[in-house]
Amino acid sequence: MSDHPTASARLVASYEAEYVLDETQRAALTLAGEHLDAAERLDAAVREHGVMVPGSAGQLVVNPAVSEARQQRAAAWAVLRSMLPADAGTDAASMGQADSGHAARSAASIRASRAASVRWDRARAASGGDAA
Repeated sequence: MSDHPTASARLVASYEAEYVLDETQRAALTLAGEHLDAAERLDAAVREHGVMVPGSAGQLVVNPAVSEARQQRAAAWAVLRSMLPADAGTDAASMGQADSGHAARSAASIRASRAASVRWDRARAASGGDAA
């Protein structure tokens, strides 16, 4: 076992250094950290076995741990994002995601995208086009 703290421990410690957390927030951070711990274990499996592994017929296929690690990171991000106020205005760079390659859209970007979709739907409907 490594002497390095787990992703879960690092995540909770980094938030506790900045914020006063209640039990619900601490539990959410722990859950997000567990997803990140799983992603780290999957990354280790990819390092050990490679990105490409033999498939059932002997052909090379992408190691399933690659996509599962990505899913674990996405789940962690979803938990962290759920902790943000709807109008937080945070973006991927301010959450440290831009450098990791796992950037996600900000709440403001999502709101703007939804507003644009509504405008396009109205324009299609007004012109007699399908608003689907």
